Amino acid sequence: SGRQLAVAAGRLASIAAPPAQLRTGAAVPWPRRRPDCRQRRCAGSAVAAPTPTGRERVSARHWEETWSKDELERLSREHVMASWGAASAQRGNPILVRSDGCHLIDIDGNRYLDWTSQAICTNLGYDVPPAVVAAINRQLATVPMVYSGLANTEVRVRLATLISELLPGDLSGVLFPSG
Repeated sequence: SGRQLAVAAGRLASIAAPPAQLRTGAAVPWPRRRPDCRQRRCAGSAVAAPTPTGRERVSARHWEETWSKDELERLSREHVMASWGAASAQRGNPILVRSDGCHLIDIDGNRYLDWTSQAICTNLGYDVPPAVVAAINRQLATVPMVYSGLANTEVRVRLATLISELLPGDLSGVLFPSG
């Protein structure tokens, strides 16, 4: 129902918003969950303190504006998994920070001609026309994402109609698997 969606959205917003304690680096006094059975001792005895989970384990660095190159490289080795192959082969890849047309620029200012752009979605380069930026911002400000099993949106219907008009023959159905 609409009420359930509003409650769920409120919960997500409270999870996403950084509490002031995290922004300042102070200890976070989050309410602790009731300990599960593995943490309980014999009936009537004290209960072991629960292990910190979730937000209690999030470091304040996530709200810092920038991270150093060394920190990015170290954390990349520790936490980033590679797609399409072994992660060890991608260790030492540059940290990209911006783009210019068909070029990518790393954290040290080195420029790379992107020979892989056709592999995903940037076969026209990285410059985004102002009209597209405006359309994306308009969509983000109204309804950024709706699961297609839940409802439809005007932009989905309009795009499906446009694609259907361009498809050959009697092809007329469009599936948007990512939303």
